Amino acid sequence: MIIWSEQLYMDEIAKRQKEKVQEHIKKGRLQFPFFLIILPTNPCNLLDIISVNDLRFSYYKKKQIKVLGMAGSRRYAKIIAAAIVAHVYEKTGDFQIAKWYGLD
Repeated sequence: MIIWSEQLYMDEIAKRQKEKVQEHIKKGRLQFPFFLIILPTNPCNLLDIISVNDLRFSYYKKKQIKVLGMAGSRRYAKIIAAAIVAHVYEKTGDFQIAKWYGLD
């Protein structure tokens, strides 16, 4: 199951194609080169960046995926992930991203 943050961070490409990409993800269609910034599957990480195509793996189908951002390239996904971490740290002085977004 995918949970989309109400404060979804996106680059310009993702903003233009948000609904289309979300619909394709919902239907399980390949959609590349889009990347998602999600809460980490490993508690040692701050965030994970995955290709939307990775959602087709059984590992992710069994998980609850909490999406904070979407980007049209890995490069922009890294920039967005850094912006999310900086925003949370600026507001809280901590790196508890899931708690800040109410997704923990």
